[in-house]
Amino acid sequence: VVLEERNQELERMSAALASSREHYKELYELAPVGYLTLIGKGIIAEANETAAKLIGIDHKHLINRHLDEFIDDEFKGRWAKHFLLASQSSGKNACELPFRHEAGKIVYLHLDCMTFDAVDAPPQMRITLTDITELKNAEHELRIAAAAFETQEGIIIADANRAIQRVNKAFTRIIGYSPKEVIGKTTDLLRSEKHDPSFYEAIWTRVDQEGFWE
Repeated sequence: VVLEERNQELERMSAALASSREHYKELYELAPVGYLTLIGKGIIAEANETAAKLIGIDHKHLINRHLDEFIDDEFKGRWAKHFLLASQSSGKNACELPFRHEAGKIVYLHLDCMTFDAVDAPPQMRITLTDITELKNAEHELRIAAAAFETQEGIIIADANRAIQRVNKAFTRIIGYSPKEVIGKTTDLLRSEKHDPSFYEAIWTRVDQEGFWE
């Protein structure tokens, strides 16, 4: 009877362990961030499905390959330096790198790397991957907008209440007001009074309705 009870308890523990292992596997595989384990000189020993999707390659073709195979060629040197630094450090080290999908598109990933001493095995580097492609694209668009803003034509940025938020250098050169003199004031500051109020009302009505006035 005692042996039977012990056997039943072992079976319950085994079932609970299997359930826990399956639950952990689901959490690991379907996590919103990618997980990688690197060994040796950057060989991928483990990866979850999210990491495979972020890098853009089938999971079975990811294991036992060097991570730098998937990094954009121009940034392989940066990864080599970061990998060496992270390998020699006990703390967390982060970097941002562009990865090239098999489809040819570039995906920007944020890597958090930490090296661990494994029991009876060489050290391992564990990495979390986060997709920052949209952020990088937004930064790129902002840089383009900033370059366009400093054109040779005077530009004012105002809010919906016509309060001036920003002016470019060409505006200062053409109109004469410094940024400090106009920011926070409305565009009424620039009225010459050589037009009646209906003229300006017509301007802003058209801007509101059609998006521009010339």
